[in-house]
Amino acid sequence: MDNAQTLLKINDLTVHYKTEDNLIQALSSVNLEIKKGMTLGLVGETGAGKTTIAKSILRLIPTPPGKVLSGEIIYDGVDLLKLTKQEMQRVRGAQISMIFQDPMTALDPVMTVGRQIAEVVEIHEKCNAAQAMVKAREMLEMVGIPAKRANEYPHQFSGGMKQRVVIAIALACNPNLLIADEPTTALDVTIQAQVLDLMRHLREELGTSLLLITHDLGVVAQTCAYVAIIYAGEIVEYGSVDQIFHQYKHPYTEGLFGSIPMLNKEEDRLQPIEGTMPDPADLPLGCKFHPRCKYAISTCSSANPSFVEIRDGHFSRCVKGDSTAKEGADV
Repeated sequence: MDNAQTLLKINDLTVHYKTEDNLIQALSSVNLEIKKGMTLGLVGETGAGKTTIAKSILRLIPTPPGKVLSGEIIYDGVDLLKLTKQEMQRVRGAQISMIFQDPMTALDPVMTVGRQIAEVVEIHEKCNAAQAMVKAREMLEMVGIPAKRANEYPHQFSGGMKQRVVIAIALACNPNLLIADEPTTALDVTIQAQVLDLMRHLREELGTSLLLITHDLGVVAQTCAYVAIIYAGEIVEYGSVDQIFHQYKHPYTEGLFGSIPMLNKEEDRLQPIEGTMPDPADLPLGCKFHPRCKYAISTCSSANPSFVEIRDGHFSRCVKGDSTAKEGADV
């Protein structure tokens, strides 16, 4: 990858949570890259480590119990893990912003929505309260909310409107990278479509890179250019949307597609992935997916496969390599 086009690069990131009874292995040697203007979808089951990656980028891992054991998070040539707290505060909101998972709890119930947007602007753009409120009203208009509602409180807004306010807060200072942690999970289907269209429009208008965390492959197909599949704290497959959807290689990716209905097939039953996610405090030896994998062989239980490039820009972590290749389907 051309370094001049790389906005964020994660190298060998390992994160553990230490409790009184267990050591939780949340992430293990994660590697990711996001180019300028790129949209990357991060897909996996609940508990796979998606949100931990997002919080690691923003240095929001609670310590204790969490700890970044190793790795680098290089943003625009600077390792975020080496910045002081004060330096990191200048990055959050201004250069990297996050849309948190639940809009119902992301907003302060005792502050007006306009004030919550203006607060971000005041901190990062060194302006007074009146100037910040003008910007807050502009941001509300940008996300489709009348500026006159700036003096209202979160409880006066619907779920979709709250999510628009959260997006306005995240984009108030025109960040270079926007992290969206399952931004449509709490919304109904119609509002989901509206929010996704809004995010796509704003990203194109502002030139913002996007890391979209989701478990919905349909959302990824509509929104993303590249996809990373995560399982038990490891990236198991990475490639373009076309590669992942039509030429996926890893058995876990195959299982994800088998678990959703296809528009071009008539099926009586879906094909779920057998078993459950492993306990992060007691991960299996070898390949983390092998206890649930229908292709598993003896090697899988003893050696964790390397993350290898199968073809240009398409990576997979599986000892069977191309032998697990399947034709994908349209979602």
